[in-house]
Amino acid sequence: MATKRVTIDRFGRLVVPLAVRRRHAWAPGTELELFDDDKGIRLVPAESTPSGQGLINKGGRLIADVVWDGRPLNRTEIRDLGRQVESEREERVWRG
Repeated sequence: MATKRVTIDRFGRLVVPLAVRRRHAWAPGTELELFDDDKGIRLVPAESTPSGQGLINKGGRLIADVVWDGRPLNRTEIRDLGRQVESEREERVWRG
């Protein structure tokens, strides 16, 4: 486990270093649970947050929910993801 030094700003925020976010696939909007005990604090992805579930409904819109590991996608992966999203979207439209 690597040690990183971060600073809390005047609003109580801290920035999780990019390398740490990439290693854990934490994208903007990722919900984390903060555990506070005698040894310090731990950040753990919130279990209620779906990740990699395909299409999810947010505000009446179907949004593609994917886990990104930080590496660039090749053309085949992009094409396959597009086909998967389109297939799920069509299936949900037909189901109502």
